[in-house]
Amino acid sequence: MAVSSRQVKNKRDSNGVLTGRPGTVYDVNIKYTAPDGKKKSYAKKGFATKKEATQHEAEMKNEAPKSGANCVNHFTAETDRRKLP
Repeated sequence: MAVSSRQVKNKRDSNGVLTGRPGTVYDVNIKYTAPDGKKKSYAKKGFATKKEATQHEAEMKNEAPKSGANCVNHFTAETDRRKLP
């Protein structure tokens, strides 16, 4: 799973204000292959709940293949058009 937890000394509340109390925050790390074949990674840190982090991870995993497929299809279509006289 790409969601990990870590302990912080000064956690933020739901409004983003520092509470002055220690707590746990969650980070999302995703590794993927870009349309050009290069390996890439995506990271976002500091989610207050594991549920938020898991939801963000699912959104990003669903978005990545779609954007890559669209880029590949777009470039293939452009290449085909150039070959025609």
